[in-house]
Amino acid sequence: MHHSFLDIYSDKISPIHKIDPRIKILISILLIIFAVTINNLFEFIVLSLILLISIFFSNIPIKNIFIRSLKIIPFILILSIFIPFVKGGSTLIQFKFIIPITIGKEGLILFSKIVLRSYLVVLITIILITTTRFTSLLKGFEGLKFPHIFILILSFMYRYIFLFFDEFERLLRARNSRMIKPGMFLKIKSLAYVIGTMFLRTFERSERVYEAMISRGFTGEIITMEQMSVKKLDIIILGFVILILLIMRLISIL
Repeated sequence: MHHSFLDIYSDKISPIHKIDPRIKILISILLIIFAVTINNLFEFIVLSLILLISIFFSNIPIKNIFIRSLKIIPFILILSIFIPFVKGGSTLIQFKFIIPITIGKEGLILFSKIVLRSYLVVLITIILITTTRFTSLLKGFEGLKFPHIFILILSFMYRYIFLFFDEFERLLRARNSRMIKPGMFLKIKSLAYVIGTMFLRTFERSERVYEAMISRGFTGEIITMEQMSVKKLDIIILGFVILILLIMRLISIL
């Protein structure tokens, strides 16, 4: 179990790490709502500054956060790349490739907004996850009365995702040790076998784990020794963030 890509910086000591998980989740939700409703460059710049300040005070390498956030960009582009071509409006670029293709001004603006909003949401989520232990995050969700099934699914995912990766790596090593200069077709075929084997082993292991948990008295509730307490400073930070977001939105409207 040598994988640490989830909690690698969550045990650091910083002002951001010390904030109660429930308050951090509420702040993140407010920032995400604000990010998806951004309408102008002023709001984007101010929110970006807030996130940069948060990263600075979290003592987390800014390079690490931005590298992790950039990995999501290809998925955002795949989902939104066709917007400039299908959205109507005044024509900016037009060329012919089998059929006439037009890029409209309104479509390009909408595409830019979607990419920027999505990136900010990803950045907010990464900051939250990076500065909070996953167990504390789940405890925070529980304290905020999130659906119990949602918390259980995340909890089991966190507990067994490392085991899943270790199992997958062992299967790949076994496959590679039995193959000498394989062709592309053989590689794809063997990878399909590995994926099928992983599915069967995962299904069988989940049944064994569930039966073991039931035999030990598991009733669906995860009990931990961790206790959370909201400090005055946490309330002040939450109020300050709400005030800043309201001021920005009022300035934008006026």
